[in-house]
Amino acid sequence: LEKQEKRFGVNGSEKSKFMMFESQTKDLLFKDLTKCLIKLRQGVTYKEFLGDKYYSTISSLNTCNPSDLLQVCTFLQNK
Repeated sequence: LEKQEKRFGVNGSEKSKFMMFESQTKDLLFKDLTKCLIKLRQGVTYKEFLGDKYYSTISSLNTCNPSDLLQVCTFLQNK
């Protein structure tokens, strides 16, 4: 991420190609108000830094539940 920020960050060498902290849609990769990344102190994990509540909320976004229709179709197909 540090290398990419040097290339595509606010003062990046290649920000004309891609802007890491700006997007057409709201907050696509990072919040649009982001100016730079910070390095965590040694031994601190991103989970500890973000906190349990935020981490569990974001983690749940990666869990996809199959739709009810898909479950019914799969059930009927297996009969």
